[in-house]
Amino acid sequence: ATIATQDPIDATPITMVVEPESGACIWLPPTTVVLVNERPPEPIIKAECACPFINAFASSDTAARWRAEHPEVPDRLLTQEQALLEARRTFGALLEEPSAAG
Repeated sequence: ATIATQDPIDATPITMVVEPESGACIWLPPTTVVLVNERPPEPIIKAECACPFINAFASSDTAARWRAEHPEVPDRLLTQEQALLEARRTFGALLEEPSAAG
């Protein structure tokens, strides 16, 4: 999977590539961090929870600047490793091959 986006503060191009066989991820720039919205405590539809607010930033500095400009948004700053775990936890089942109904 390849995700191409840009830093919402300075428009730096950001690319994340996950290798299908190994699951290894390449982050460009290597300083990329991710902000995600806080999950509500009650059960909800995964897409409603994760999709309204996910931003990648080229550095923790631009993420901090965005957070300062948007104090009303409850968010979590994730490292690359945390972002991959979160993505796999949230969307992993959607990427699996459907099982053959016998």
